[in-house]
Amino acid sequence: MLYNTLSDAGSMYSDWGSAMMSGWGGMFFFPLIPIIFLGLLVWLIVFLVRGGSGRDGIAESATALDILQARFARGEIDQTEYEERRDVLSGGAGAAKPRVKKAR
Repeated sequence: MLYNTLSDAGSMYSDWGSAMMSGWGGMFFFPLIPIIFLGLLVWLIVFLVRGGSGRDGIAESATALDILQARFARGEIDQTEYEERRDVLSGGAGAAKPRVKKAR
């Protein structure tokens, strides 16, 4: 009687285990779970490090002048170039004169 109980329990677990790993789902889906989890974890860390914005801390609704000011603040352009581009964008006095590069 005890033997039948143990053998029934063993067959129950072996049937359940084989059902979980049989077919296409068990062979291909289960190995992908850790890969998907790690990918989501890396994406979350990168998203949080960047501050949640998509473009170097500049808001998506930033105007051309906002971007120009940010570039000037980061030191990507000098004051002369900043003023020329600002005048062009705002349609000011510097908008009509052509820009001539000086030879170094």
